[in-house]
Amino acid sequence: MTDLETPDSSTYEEARLLRGFGLYHSKAWHEFLALTFAWKVGCLLERDSGGNIALPIPVVRKRDLTRGLADVSLPLSHYVPPLTTMTNKSSSNLLNCACGFTLWFMEQEI
Repeated sequence: MTDLETPDSSTYEEARLLRGFGLYHSKAWHEFLALTFAWKVGCLLERDSGGNIALPIPVVRKRDLTRGLADVSLPLSHYVPPLTTMTNKSSSNLLNCACGFTLWFMEQEI
């Protein structure tokens, strides 16, 4: 699991091949959010043993009313299935990593 990364074009192209890819995972949508709301769009990535993306979690870093900055997974308002090639066990491991990242980030004074 990596820290929050800024996705490049090759990351989006690789993510397109994953089951569940849609508008809310696209580069165009993330650019719209960045330009419209001045949010930093990033991604938490789990890669398989071959270095390929196995499970991406799109995230925006935005101003929070109480703590300054917050990382929030996308989409913000409704359910979109996760992009994955992984088993349920691996996916739950990534969820645990994401929760750990969130707790770590909340402790930082950024």
